Amino acid sequence: MTPFVGVYFPGAHLVDMERAGDFGDDTYTLSGANVRQARALNGGGQLTAWLGNQVAIEVTGAYSPGETVTSTYACNCVVPGGCYPKPCVIDTDKSAHVVTGSARLLLAFAPPRVRRPSLYVVVGGGVVNHGGTGFHAAEQTAGTALQSTYWGPIVGVGVRLPLTPTRAPRLELVRVQPGSQGQADWVLSAGVSVSLSDNNNEAR
Repeated sequence: MTPFVGVYFPGAHLVDMERAGDFGDDTYTLSGANVRQARALNGGGQLTAWLGNQVAIEVTGAYSPGETVTSTYACNCVVPGGCYPKPCVIDTDKSAHVVTGSARLLLAFAPPRVRRPSLYVVVGGGVVNHGGTGFHAAEQTAGTALQSTYWGPIVGVGVRLPLTPTRAPRLELVRVQPGSQGQADWVLSAGVSVSLSDNNNEAR
Protein backbone atom coordinates (compact mmCIF):
# COMPACT_ATOMS: atom_id res chain seq x y z
CA MET A 1 0.00 0.00 0.00
CA THR A 2 1.27 3.47 -0.89
CA PRO A 3 -0.45 6.58 0.48
CA PHE A 4 0.74 9.59 -1.50
CA VAL A 5 0.41 13.33 -1.98
CA GLY A 6 1.08 15.18 -5.20
CA VAL A 7 0.08 17.82 -7.70
CA TYR A 8 -2.56 17.52 -10.42
CA PHE A 9 -1.73 19.40 -13.64
CA PRO A 10 -4.82 19.66 -15.92
CA GLY A 11 -4.49 19.80 -19.67
CA ALA A 12 -7.22 21.06 -21.99
CA HIS A 13 -9.69 23.80 -21.09
CA LEU A 14 -13.14 22.68 -20.01
CA VAL A 15 -14.63 25.46 -22.17
CA ASP A 16 -12.95 27.51 -24.90
CA MET A 17 -15.19 30.03 -26.70
CA GLU A 18 -12.83 32.62 -28.17
CA ARG A 19 -14.02 34.78 -31.07
CA ALA A 20 -12.11 37.42 -32.99
CA GLY A 21 -13.29 39.92 -35.60
CA ASP A 22 -11.38 42.38 -37.76
CA PHE A 23 -12.26 46.07 -38.03
CA GLY A 24 -9.33 46.96 -40.25
CA ASP A 25 -5.61 46.48 -40.74
CA ASP A 26 -4.72 47.46 -37.19
CA THR A 27 -7.92 47.04 -35.16
CA TYR A 28 -9.87 43.97 -34.10
CA THR A 29 -12.22 42.70 -31.42
CA LEU A 30 -11.66 39.77 -29.10
CA SER A 31 -14.53 38.27 -27.14
CA GLY A 32 -15.54 35.04 -25.47
CA ALA A 33 -14.75 32.97 -22.42
CA ASN A 34 -12.74 29.98 -21.34
CA VAL A 35 -12.89 27.82 -18.26
CA ARG A 36 -9.88 25.86 -17.07
CA GLN A 37 -9.27 23.55 -14.17
CA ALA A 38 -6.48 25.02 -12.03
CA ARG A 39 -3.59 22.85 -10.91
CA ALA A 40 -3.95 21.74 -7.32
CA LEU A 41 -2.68 19.41 -4.64
CA ASN A 42 -4.11 15.93 -4.58
CA GLY A 43 -3.87 12.90 -2.35
CA GLY A 44 -4.72 9.24 -2.58
CA GLY A 45 -3.38 5.73 -2.47
CA GLN A 46 -2.02 2.88 -4.55
CA LEU A 47 -2.61 -0.81 -3.90
CA THR A 48 0.01 -2.99 -5.56
CA ALA A 49 0.25 -6.77 -5.98
CA TRP A 50 3.69 -7.96 -7.05
CA LEU A 51 3.62 -10.93 -9.45
CA GLY A 52 7.39 -11.26 -9.33
CA ASN A 53 10.48 -9.20 -8.60
CA GLN A 54 9.85 -6.85 -11.54
CA VAL A 55 6.16 -7.03 -12.48
CA ALA A 56 3.12 -5.84 -10.53
CA ILE A 57 -0.53 -4.98 -11.04
CA GLU A 58 -1.87 -1.90 -9.34
CA VAL A 59 -5.02 0.11 -8.70
CA THR A 60 -4.97 3.77 -7.64
CA GLY A 61 -7.37 6.47 -6.52
CA ALA A 62 -6.90 10.17 -5.75
CA TYR A 63 -8.86 13.31 -4.93
CA SER A 64 -7.92 16.89 -5.78
CA PRO A 65 -9.91 19.72 -4.08
CA GLY A 66 -9.10 22.31 -6.71
CA GLU A 67 -10.96 25.09 -8.49
CA THR A 68 -11.89 26.31 -11.93
CA VAL A 69 -10.89 29.70 -13.35
CA THR A 70 -13.42 31.31 -15.71
CA SER A 71 -11.91 34.01 -17.92
CA THR A 72 -14.35 36.30 -19.74
CA TYR A 73 -13.25 38.98 -22.18
CA ALA A 74 -14.78 41.56 -24.53
CA CYS A 75 -12.00 43.73 -25.86
CA ASN A 76 -11.35 46.24 -28.62
CA CYS A 77 -7.73 46.01 -29.67
CA VAL A 78 -5.32 48.22 -31.57
CA VAL A 79 -1.98 47.11 -33.06
CA PRO A 80 0.23 48.50 -31.63
CA GLY A 81 -1.40 49.83 -28.48
CA GLY A 82 -3.04 46.82 -26.84
CA CYS A 83 -6.62 46.13 -25.89
CA TYR A 84 -9.17 48.14 -23.92
CA PRO A 85 -11.09 48.57 -21.67
CA LYS A 86 -8.73 47.52 -18.94
CA PRO A 87 -8.84 45.07 -17.37
CA CYS A 88 -9.79 43.36 -20.58
CA VAL A 89 -9.96 39.87 -19.05
CA ILE A 90 -11.91 39.17 -15.85
CA ASP A 91 -11.15 35.94 -13.97
CA THR A 92 -13.60 34.26 -11.60
CA ASP A 93 -12.60 31.35 -9.36
CA LYS A 94 -14.95 28.64 -8.10
CA SER A 95 -14.27 25.44 -6.19
CA ALA A 96 -14.21 22.29 -8.32
CA HIS A 97 -12.82 18.90 -7.43
CA VAL A 98 -11.22 16.22 -9.57
CA VAL A 99 -11.31 12.49 -8.80
CA THR A 100 -8.89 10.17 -10.61
CA GLY A 101 -8.48 6.43 -10.66
CA SER A 102 -6.53 3.86 -12.63
CA ALA A 103 -5.68 0.22 -13.14
CA ARG A 104 -2.22 -0.37 -14.51
CA LEU A 105 0.78 -2.60 -14.94
CA LEU A 106 4.07 -1.73 -13.24
CA LEU A 107 7.29 -2.91 -14.89
CA ALA A 108 10.58 -2.48 -12.99
CA PHE A 109 13.88 -2.38 -14.88
CA ALA A 110 15.67 -4.47 -12.24
CA PRO A 111 14.82 -6.45 -9.10
CA PRO A 112 14.59 -4.22 -5.99
CA ARG A 113 17.56 -3.99 -3.65
CA VAL A 114 17.72 -2.24 -0.29
CA ARG A 115 19.06 1.33 -0.58
CA ARG A 116 19.33 1.12 -4.35
CA PRO A 117 16.91 3.08 -6.58
CA SER A 118 14.60 0.93 -8.69
CA LEU A 119 13.26 2.58 -11.85
CA TYR A 120 9.95 1.47 -13.35
CA VAL A 121 7.33 2.34 -15.96
CA VAL A 122 3.55 2.13 -15.67
CA VAL A 123 0.99 1.53 -18.43
CA GLY A 124 -2.74 1.08 -18.12
CA GLY A 125 -6.06 2.88 -18.18
CA GLY A 126 -7.50 5.63 -16.04
CA VAL A 127 -10.53 7.79 -15.37
CA VAL A 128 -10.84 11.52 -14.62
CA ASN A 129 -14.05 12.88 -13.09
CA HIS A 130 -14.84 16.60 -12.67
CA GLY A 131 -17.40 17.98 -10.21
CA GLY A 132 -18.28 20.84 -7.90
CA THR A 133 -19.70 24.33 -8.33
CA GLY A 134 -16.88 25.35 -10.66
CA PHE A 135 -17.69 22.55 -13.08
CA HIS A 136 -21.38 23.50 -13.07
CA ALA A 137 -20.34 27.12 -13.73
CA ALA A 138 -18.39 25.86 -16.74
CA GLU A 139 -21.57 24.24 -18.07
CA GLN A 140 -23.41 27.54 -17.65
CA THR A 141 -20.66 29.33 -19.55
CA ALA A 142 -20.82 26.79 -22.35
CA GLY A 143 -24.61 26.82 -22.38
CA THR A 144 -24.75 23.03 -22.53
CA ALA A 145 -23.96 19.95 -20.48
CA LEU A 146 -20.28 19.01 -20.40
CA GLN A 147 -18.82 15.56 -20.17
CA SER A 148 -17.73 15.17 -16.57
CA THR A 149 -16.03 11.77 -16.79
CA TYR A 150 -13.27 10.79 -19.19
CA TRP A 151 -11.51 7.47 -19.73
CA GLY A 152 -8.12 7.16 -21.34
CA PRO A 153 -4.71 5.47 -21.44
CA ILE A 154 -2.05 6.07 -18.80
CA VAL A 155 1.71 6.01 -19.14
CA GLY A 156 4.27 7.03 -16.55
CA VAL A 157 7.67 6.63 -14.98
CA GLY A 158 8.73 6.33 -11.38
CA VAL A 159 11.43 5.36 -8.94
CA ARG A 160 11.33 3.36 -5.68
CA LEU A 161 14.08 3.45 -3.06
CA PRO A 162 13.67 0.48 -0.68
CA LEU A 163 14.94 1.42 2.77
CA THR A 164 13.95 -1.94 4.27
CA PRO A 165 12.35 -5.07 2.78
CA THR A 166 8.92 -3.58 3.60
CA ARG A 167 9.39 0.22 3.29
CA ALA A 168 10.14 2.15 0.09
CA PRO A 169 9.70 5.86 -0.70
CA ARG A 170 8.28 6.32 -4.18
CA LEU A 171 8.22 9.19 -6.70
CA GLU A 172 6.11 9.06 -9.86
CA LEU A 173 5.05 11.13 -12.87
CA VAL A 174 2.01 9.90 -14.80
CA ARG A 175 0.36 11.17 -17.98
CA VAL A 176 -3.38 10.65 -18.43
CA GLN A 177 -4.90 11.19 -21.89
CA PRO A 178 -8.60 11.78 -21.11
CA GLY A 179 -10.91 10.68 -23.90
CA SER A 180 -10.63 12.58 -27.18
CA GLN A 181 -9.16 15.75 -25.65
CA GLY A 182 -6.07 17.02 -27.40
CA GLN A 183 -4.12 17.74 -24.22
CA ALA A 184 -3.24 15.37 -21.41
CA ASP A 185 -3.44 15.68 -17.64
CA TRP A 186 -0.34 15.04 -15.51
CA VAL A 187 0.01 13.87 -11.94
CA LEU A 188 3.25 14.15 -9.95
CA SER A 189 3.14 12.22 -6.68
CA ALA A 190 5.35 11.10 -3.80
CA GLY A 191 4.59 8.49 -1.17
CA VAL A 192 5.93 5.66 0.94
CA SER A 193 5.12 2.04 0.07
CA VAL A 194 4.34 -0.23 3.02
CA SER A 195 4.41 -3.96 2.23
CA LEU A 196 2.07 -6.25 4.10
CA SER A 197 4.62 -9.06 4.17
CA ASP A 198 8.35 -9.62 3.73
CA ASN A 199 8.56 -12.08 0.88
CA ASN A 200 10.74 -12.91 -2.10
CA ASN A 201 9.13 -10.20 -4.21
CA GLU A 202 10.38 -7.42 -1.97
CA ALA A 203 13.77 -5.74 -1.72
CA ARG A 204 16.59 -7.42 0.20
